[in-house]
Order: sequence, then structure tokens, then C-alpha cells
Amino acid sequence: MKKLFSVFAFATLVAACNQAPKEEPKPAAEEGKKESAAVSYAYPMNYSADFSMGDPKLAQTIAQLWKEFDNNTFQSTRANFADTVTMEFPDGTKFVGTGDSAVAYSGQWRSSIPGVKSSIDAIMSVKENKSGDRWVLVWGKEVDSLKGGKKNSTLLHEIWRFNKDEKIDYWHQWTSKEVKAK
Repeated sequence: MKKLFSVFAFATLVAACNQAPKEEPKPAAEEGKKESAAVSYAYPMNYSADFSMGDPKLAQTIAQLWKEFDNNTFQSTRANFADTVTMEFPDGTKFVGTGDSAVAYSGQWRSSIPGVKSSIDAIMSVKENKSGDRWVLVWGKEVDSLKGGKKNSTLLHEIWRFNKDEKIDYWHQWTSKEVKAK
């Protein structure tokens, strides 16, 4: 019996040593992360290719600005803008002025449209890692109700930059007409 027990104990020890170690589960924060490898791009980056996710509260601010634009209450957003703001429009025009002027200009533009209804497809806050610049990128659609009942639907892509005081100092918008399915 002692011999049988010794053989059984030895076999169990050998089997335990041959089993692969169990992999510890990764914390939820690490799931989905990949090791970043050096990447070579076909073109040099004029600004950067080194971004990480940013503060979602900045994206929340931009979503609220869109809502205020829809509601024709854009004047209430002044506290979100820096003292100096640059705005670049899809038609190539550029505005550089005070935060007060930027909000007033946007409010005048909005007041010229009888109705606006926007939707956001995606929004994200990112941070450029070297400079620390913080951006919000937003993709969506604006449907304008014009005089006479006509509607105009425009797809939008906007980038918004926040300064160190978390105030908007730069905005650029690109547009495209929505292609209707046939």
C-alpha cells in the first residue's frame, strides 16, 4: 500500500509540473489594449500621429454647444470660449476675433435659420501627447428647416480645440451633402 501511495504521489507531482500555468485575468482597464509598435506612415505628419483619449467632459461641452445652437440659445455658451477664437468654415472663410464676437457671429448665423435639428453620430475627446493640446472631434448631421418649409440636410465633421483653461480657442468645420439612398 505504501508503494502504491508513493507511485500515486509521484504521478500527481509529475502531472502538476507538466500543466501550463494558469493565465491571470487582465484587469478590465487593460482589456482591448494592444501593445503599440512603432509605425511608419507613408507621409510625414504635419502636426502629430501621437494621440490618446482625452477628457470626456470636453466632448460633453461640445454636445451641449450643438444643443444650444439647435435651440437658438447660443449666446448662453460664451463662458466656454477663450478671449481669442479662430473659426474656419467649410467655404474657406476664416474668422479670428474675441470670444464675444465669435458667439455673436454664430448666434446671428443661427438666427437666420428658422429651425435646426442636429444629431451626433460620434464624438470623442483626444489629447495630443507631445504638446498636450486637447481636441474634440465630432461627426453628425444638421437638418435646417428653411423658409417655405424646405429642409436642408448637411453632414458635419468638426474639430474643437481647448486651451489650458479648458476654453475653446479654435474650431474648424467640414461639410458634405447627405446622399439619399435610391
